[in-house]
Amino acid sequence: MIRRFRIQIAIPIIFFILFCSYLSLAACPDGELVLVIEGNTKTRESVIRRIAGLEGRCAPGQGVDAGEIRRKLLNSHLFSKVDVAVDSEDTKTIVTITLKERWTIIPLPIYFSNEEETGGGMFLVEMNLLGRKKILALGATSSNIAQRFNGFYVDDAVWGSRWVIVSSALYSDEELTKYEDEDKVYVYRQIYNQYFLVAGKKITDHWLPGAGLMYRYQQTDGVDDYAAPPRGGSSHSAIVNLRYENIDFTDYYDRGITANFLAEQSFSALGTDKDVGHFISTVTVVEPVWRLLARGKFETGWSWGADTGILTEFLIGGFVGNRGLPSRGLWVPEYGLASGTVEEKVWNHKYGILTLSQFFDITVTDEDDPVRSYPAAGAGLRVYLKEIAIPAVGVDGAYSMRNDAWHVHAFLGGEF
Repeated sequence: MIRRFRIQIAIPIIFFILFCSYLSLAACPDGELVLVIEGNTKTRESVIRRIAGLEGRCAPGQGVDAGEIRRKLLNSHLFSKVDVAVDSEDTKTIVTITLKERWTIIPLPIYFSNEEETGGGMFLVEMNLLGRKKILALGATSSNIAQRFNGFYVDDAVWGSRWVIVSSALYSDEELTKYEDEDKVYVYRQIYNQYFLVAGKKITDHWLPGAGLMYRYQQTDGVDDYAAPPRGGSSHSAIVNLRYENIDFTDYYDRGITANFLAEQSFSALGTDKDVGHFISTVTVVEPVWRLLARGKFETGWSWGADTGILTEFLIGGFVGNRGLPSRGLWVPEYGLASGTVEEKVWNHKYGILTLSQFFDITVTDEDDPVRSYPAAGAGLRVYLKEIAIPAVGVDGAYSMRNDAWHVHAFLGGEF
């Protein structure tokens, strides 16, 4: 009797186990996915799964591409070394990812000096906030003519989704200088407040459209005997942004193309008292050519509105594409620039790579009829740090052919 009872109990249990196994196989027709992650001391496993595209518990029907997983993880710039091993069995696929994390909490001491301004400060950048691949930057600088406070935050996967949030805050109290070529022609004092929030969604791996709002307020005062500046005020605006990115991290650089198109327009409904609008397009291409690395950058800026003027024009100078301009003070309502650079590796060390770059920039503005051009040529040094999650540090010397003057620009974690 007892034996019959045991058999009656055992048979349903066996059938239940077989049924569960069947459901498991039916749910994962290509087998179970087992992911083993080693070497991550800070980055959360869920973040690594998301970046690698291995969030599910089932093996993908098209198989697991170890090279593609490695490419995606290196593109995140969180890891200096990635090894991926794939072992397939009858009912499961085992993927082992071995990582070496970069240092992502980066203090950036700042010092700058030129003919009119000397100062310094500190920025603290966290490229992997709480191990979730969020970016947070906070900093301040102070000089003999300015005080600036900045904050920046990027969430590239809100709650693990394809939504992206970018937010920034800026406060500055400074004297701004306008140049006519190398001659100082105008100075005014400005207290500037700017806050913006943009949200977007990745519709593909390459395209990211977004929209948001910007709060901008300016207060102005005169300086010395210069003419009184225009009246300050608000120019709160709506923002539309479209970004395209198709790049792969290769050795020490991101190879491929990035493009960004941004338009903003102030609206009275947002409480603004200035009618202004801006459009900026930027395209960057990076490709190796034999033993050299070729970089190209193309940018245009266009502003419009009844209140377009010195307070709302583009302030350009001192960056890639316009290194032949004075570092401070060139305000223009419209501009275009092109930059070509060739870069070669001169030293490869276990901690970093040293390169030599030669470049030619040309910026055109609407200051003359039809345009005024600012061509410049120069050279610079770059250091790409392998274990730190910032692009590079370096210095450029640019000769302005229009102004017959040299300009030196230092970069820390900037784009080259």
